[in-house]
Amino acid sequence: MVHRTRSGSEVRYGTGGRIASVQRNGVVVTHGPGNRMIVNRPDGRLIVTNRSGHGFVQREFSAGGRTYVARNYYVGGRVYVNYYRPYQYNGVVLNRYVPVRYYPRPFYGWAYNPWARPVYYTWGWTRDPWYGYWGPYWTPAPYYSGPGVWLADYLISQQLMLAYQDRASQQPIMAGNQLSPEVRDLVAEEVQRQLALENQEAGSMGRGLVADSGETEPAWLSGNKPHLFLVSYNLDVQDPSGRVCTVGRGDVLQLSSPPAQGATAAYVTVLASTGRGCRRGSNVAVDLNDLQDMNNQMRESLNQGMGELQSRAGQNGIPPMPPGASAPPVNAPFAQSAPPADADVANELRQQVQEVDRIEQETVSEARAEGAPVPSGDNQDAAPGQPSAGVELRPGQSTSEVRAILGNPLQIIKLQQKEIYRYKDVKVTFVNGQVTDIE
Repeated sequence: MVHRTRSGSEVRYGTGGRIASVQRNGVVVTHGPGNRMIVNRPDGRLIVTNRSGHGFVQREFSAGGRTYVARNYYVGGRVYVNYYRPYQYNGVVLNRYVPVRYYPRPFYGWAYNPWARPVYYTWGWTRDPWYGYWGPYWTPAPYYSGPGVWLADYLISQQLMLAYQDRASQQPIMAGNQLSPEVRDLVAEEVQRQLALENQEAGSMGRGLVADSGETEPAWLSGNKPHLFLVSYNLDVQDPSGRVCTVGRGDVLQLSSPPAQGATAAYVTVLASTGRGCRRGSNVAVDLNDLQDMNNQMRESLNQGMGELQSRAGQNGIPPMPPGASAPPVNAPFAQSAPPADADVANELRQQVQEVDRIEQETVSEARAEGAPVPSGDNQDAAPGQPSAGVELRPGQSTSEVRAILGNPLQIIKLQQKEIYRYKDVKVTFVNGQVTDIE
């Protein structure tokens, strides 16, 4: 349902009568899964945040006659900034992560090749609550044959750690959903490709060239090979039949073929799933911007992981590095012009959440005053586990349809072909993925 007010504002309602998007005074707010809000402001800023005030503020800047993008993040109590280069593919503007520093080339060679003997490594977070929570889904490799698998486990651990922090209430992992060693090996292969790309970029800088120019297609389409993505935020996606499900942090996707010419999304396969959204093996369409963001997150975490690896060389079983590999990183050419991290970004994100609430209340009030048929439950107020007025649970609905109405269940019980979702006041039983009983 869409209502445009006489003043030019607009409000769109989604499933359950909740606000999907609002436009008012040049500000565009779009709601996504997991209380994620995307705010486009008239001054060109892009703000992505959630109800906890975690997210980023994006602004453009120039360096060396080229346009870059700075994203100031506030996540897990930490403020940091990353940088990107805009480019066009299939008519879509994508922002590719560019490292602000590159490691010495001998380090990339050491990080790319296998170690002489297996390394039995002990991670420092094995007693942390997030690790115990995710134990049924993922455990690190028993040993490491080289940096690629070590870095793959590092990347996975970072996403699962953030996923744990993002969850308002911790629900048990659904049985039968694990990230297999085979999938981890595929992530490690993706790590190898990213290391080779960064090594190539570092070499370009050494020859006085700009490493981040001249893109005609995403790096994650290179080599005519499948590419892996670690999901870095919750997304609603569709399968070829139009059914909607959710992929979330910790899920692993595989892109086997490029999108059609002019397409703004690509079909990927869910290789690993926590079981709360799209099932393992699902084929779903993901927007190119979201795939680029996932690839960016992998490269950002990989850059951090390489720093960890370099600092831990020669310790805890990790072999020492060859001469020259321990030299400090070299800054990219744009680094001198790049704005530093904005220490006030946390306040800006919190203020943005408050402003979104104000904009939505004003727009909904205006629509009501004009006699618009505004659904109840419009401002995300429907209590979890209770359908909004006018939204009915009925036999035959899918698990994704029930989640769209009631949200995530408090408990999931799996009994062979039967599945039970328990909410505060409702119990929904599914057989073969469809509602058969509501209590």
